[in-house]
Amino acid sequence: MMNWKVLGLLAIAVMMTALLIELKPASDQAEDRLLLPALADRLDQVSRVVITDGNNQVTLSPDAAGRWGVEEKSGYRVNASNLSRLLGELSSLEWREKKTARPENHERLGLAPGADTPPVKVLIKAGDTTMDLLVGASAEAGGSFVRFSDQDQVYLTTQTLDVPATASDWIDPVLINVDSSDVVLVDMQEGNLVARRNEAGDIELQDIPAGAELRYPTVADSLSRLLVNLRFEDVLPYNPQAFAGASETRIELESGEALTVSTIEIEGDYWLHIDRKELENWQYRVRDYTYNEFNKTLEDMLKPDDTA
Repeated sequence: MMNWKVLGLLAIAVMMTALLIELKPASDQAEDRLLLPALADRLDQVSRVVITDGNNQVTLSPDAAGRWGVEEKSGYRVNASNLSRLLGELSSLEWREKKTARPENHERLGLAPGADTPPVKVLIKAGDTTMDLLVGASAEAGGSFVRFSDQDQVYLTTQTLDVPATASDWIDPVLINVDSSDVVLVDMQEGNLVARRNEAGDIELQDIPAGAELRYPTVADSLSRLLVNLRFEDVLPYNPQAFAGASETRIELESGEALTVSTIEIEGDYWLHIDRKELENWQYRVRDYTYNEFNKTLEDMLKPDDTA
């Protein structure tokens, strides 16, 4: 029979164990709740990210020079901030609570193909390790329901995950960004509309007809802002034949660089091409507003002639 001394020692041991668990450093507790600890250790080894849902797939990978691109967009550059955010969120992702492990409950949590909104699968290859996580519905109180593809256990995460699954969401939406003060000359359609920066540093229209007035005093400034944060909606490899007959705008910069921007309408869509080296292999679908900005005439910049 176990004597009182042994029982006392056991009681002390249990209390010490409980105390050690209670006093366990917060960093250790957090590490225990990481869903992807292997990713946290291998962030610098990530070489492929594949995101899929019921209808779409996006594949992100680096080229031989280490530049990340979207394979479904012919390798066009990735939105680096979006990729960094995703990997950062996943590497620090913690689970708040273990939920159901019953497969019949997965659908209502958005973690089975039959769900109203299919789960988003994120597969990450880092070094010799491959990780994949299914992201389902969001909880009302915050967090997302997730599970690993080969496991039935569902976890509720501490933060809500938003993982876009279309290629357009992962390309860098800014085509080019040139400060307006760097523009010294804009020439649309071979002299149809010309603006030049004068000695005072202002951009001004050239060849204004006698008696004509500007639509408003700073109307020419819009021409110097054509390349400021220029955005696009879609991108394809450049097809020179598709740009036969395109209108052209020549823009000269303070650095001495001269850019030719070609724009054309194709079957109701508006496309743009810039001959800068890192952009010249691509054509960009833009909004009609952007197209119109590159296809102004001198008359657009002047007050209407009331005598007509």
